[in-house]
Amino acid sequence: SGTSAQLSLYLAAEAPGVWNAFVNTQGCAAPCSQWPVFPGAAAQNGSDGVADFVANDAFGSGAIGYVEAGYAFGRAFPIVRLQNNSGNFAPSDVSSTNGPQVFSEDVATALQHATLNANLTQNLNGVYNAPEANAYPMSSYSYMLVPTTGFPPSKGFVLGTWILYIACGGQQEATPLGYSPLPPNPVQDVFHVEREMPGAPAPPPLDNVHCPNPTITNGPGTPPPTGNPAVNGTGSGGSHSGGGSSGGSTTVTVVKPTPAATANGSGALSGTVTLSNGTTVETLTTAQQQSLALAAWEAVGNAGRQSQLPLALVTAGIFVIVFGPMLGRRVSRHEVGSHD
Repeated sequence: SGTSAQLSLYLAAEAPGVWNAFVNTQGCAAPCSQWPVFPGAAAQNGSDGVADFVANDAFGSGAIGYVEAGYAFGRAFPIVRLQNNSGNFAPSDVSSTNGPQVFSEDVATALQHATLNANLTQNLNGVYNAPEANAYPMSSYSYMLVPTTGFPPSKGFVLGTWILYIACGGQQEATPLGYSPLPPNPVQDVFHVEREMPGAPAPPPLDNVHCPNPTITNGPGTPPPTGNPAVNGTGSGGSHSGGGSSGGSTTVTVVKPTPAATANGSGALSGTVTLSNGTTVETLTTAQQQSLALAAWEAVGNAGRQSQLPLALVTAGIFVIVFGPMLGRRVSRHEVGSHD
C-alpha cells in the first residue's frame, strides 16, 4: 500500500541503520509496499483493517498500527508524537476537539518543503527535515495520474476544471476529514501538470480570490506564520510568486461565490455558486456529500489498477502511527493489489 511505502521511506531516511538491519533479515527495501509478516506481526487489509484490529481488544489489545490520521481521529486513538528537526514533538497540543485542526496545520507546514523529482514523483527529504517548530515530519501526499496525449480536449477541459477545483476550493474539505490542505508549492505543481492536458483550462492566479485553498486564504489547516514563506513553487513546476501563467487559448474557469452562497461550519461554500462561464451550480448538502463520499470509497475499493498514465497530480495526506489501549505487538499493514 501507499501508507506502507511511505513509512518505509521515512524510516530509511531517518533511521537508516535500524531500517537496513530490518531489510537484511526480512527483505523488502524501501519503498516497501507489502511488508513481510515477521514474528509478532499481523497483516491486515487496508487502513480500515489496521485501525479495526487495533481498536478491537478481542484480538488487537496492545497492538500498534500505522494509518492515515483520519482513521485514527475517527476511532479516538492516541497518536504517536514524532520529534522533528527543531527538537520539538509534533503534533503538539492535540485534544479530542482540536486534533484534525492542529494536525492539519502541522502537516501543511512540513509539506511546504516538498519538491518533485525529474519524473514528477515526490521528494520528501525536505519534509522529513522541515525546520519549523510545529512541522510533522512524516507527512506525504497522494498522486492522481492524468493523460497528456490521446485524450479528447473536451474531456480534458472537464477533467482540468475539476482538478483546479480540487487544488483550490476543494481543499477546504481536507481538514474536517483528517487530512491537510495542499500548501502553495504543491498547488503550483498541480497547475503545471494540469496545463499539459489537452483542452485543459488555464490555472487561475494563486491568490485568495481565485484559489480559495485554506493555505492561501488563511483558513482552517493553514500553517502558522514562519520566516520562510511557502509561496514559491518547487520541482518541475518552476518558481512562481504570484498567479499561475496562462496556457494555450482556453478560458480560465474560476469558482466564485455569489451572494446566495454562504460558508458552512467547515469553511466550505454552500448554496449557489456561479462559475466564470456563467454556469450556476447548487452545492451539495452535508448528507449528500457524505453519501457521495461513501459511494466513491466503495467504487475505489472495487476498481482494478488503472493503465499507466504519464503525469501525476497531488493531494495532501496525513500519516500517523497509533497505539491501542496497551503497548505490545506490532501490526503490519498489507494491501494486496491496491495503490494510492
